[in-house]
Amino acid sequence: MNEYPPDLPYAGRADIAANRDARMTADQMSDLWWSGLWRIGAGLPLSALGVVVAWSEDFLIMALGIGLFGGGFYLSWRGFSFLGDAITRNVSYVTGPLIPRTVASRYGVTYYMDIGPVQTKLSRGAYEALPTGLSCHAYYASGSLHLLSIEPATAAEPHPSLRFGGDAAHAWDRLRWRVMVGVVAVFGVAVGAHTVATAHPAQTYMLSGKISDYQETTGKGAYRHLYVIGSSQAYSLATKDSYSPPMPDLGSHLADPVDLYINSDTSDQVLALRLRETLYASDYYLHPDDQRSTMIEAGTAIVAFSGAALAVALWWPLVVRARRALFPY
Repeated sequence: MNEYPPDLPYAGRADIAANRDARMTADQMSDLWWSGLWRIGAGLPLSALGVVVAWSEDFLIMALGIGLFGGGFYLSWRGFSFLGDAITRNVSYVTGPLIPRTVASRYGVTYYMDIGPVQTKLSRGAYEALPTGLSCHAYYASGSLHLLSIEPATAAEPHPSLRFGGDAAHAWDRLRWRVMVGVVAVFGVAVGAHTVATAHPAQTYMLSGKISDYQETTGKGAYRHLYVIGSSQAYSLATKDSYSPPMPDLGSHLADPVDLYINSDTSDQVLALRLRETLYASDYYLHPDDQRSTMIEAGTAIVAFSGAALAVALWWPLVVRARRALFPY
C-alpha cells in the first residue's frame, strides 16, 4: 500500500483494503445500519406529526406542519438509502481532488470535505489537517453517498469490479429531490384545498366557573393562560387589546365567576369572556364569518405555494434539457 498523509481522514488501512476489493468492513456495515435506523426512527414520527399539525386554519401552522412532514420524509428517505446500502453492500469510487468547504450559519461554522459527488461533514480539527487539492480515490456507498474510505490517487487502480463514481447518480435508493419536492407539494395542495373546502364561521361553546389562576409572559414566546377551578385545562387568550373592550388584568380577579366562550375548533382558544357583567369579545366572536375568510385566504396561499413547487418538480427535467440544448458547454 502506498504511503499517504497520516492526517488524512477515513484512511484506515483495513477499510481501504476491503473497499478496494469491493467489500465493506463490519464497522462500515454497522455505521450504515445505525445511520439508516435512527433516521427512519426519527423521520416517520416527524412526518406523522406534520400530518396532524398541518390540518389547521392558520397559515403559519399549516406551513409548519408541511415543513415537519417534508423534514420527516427527507430523514426517512435518507434512512432508507443507508439501509439499502447496508443490504446491497455496493461500493463505488470516484477519483478527484480533495476540496475543503465551510458553511456558515447563525449557529456557527460547519466543515465539509468534497471529492466528486461525495460530501462529508468533518470536525474542525480534521478539516484543518486536510491536504487541500490532493487527488484521491474516494470509496463510498452508492445510494447514500456515505464516504467509506479515501486514499491518494497515486495508489493502484481499485478492483475492476468496482463501478466508477458516475454510477452512484443512478443508484436505486439514492435521494431524489424532484420526487421528494413533488410529494411534499402534493401534500401541501391537499392541506390547502381541505382548508378552503371546510372553511366555516367561528363557533363557540360556553364554559362557566371561577378563575383559579392566570399566567402571562411577555417577549418572543409570549402567552396568556387562564385556569378555571375544577379543570386542569389551560385556556389561551389573545392580547388584551385584541378584545373589545380591552381586557383587564385577570390576575386581580382570582376566584371571580367567569363565562368563557371557547372556539369549538380548538377547545382552548377563548374568543370572548364575560366578567362582572362585562363581555370582552374578540373579532371572531363579534364577526364569526371573518374566520371563514381567514381560512380561505390561508388555504389559497398554501395551494398557490405548493402548486408552484409541484410545477417546478414536474417541469424541471424539461428546463434542464432546454438549458443544455441552448448552452451545451
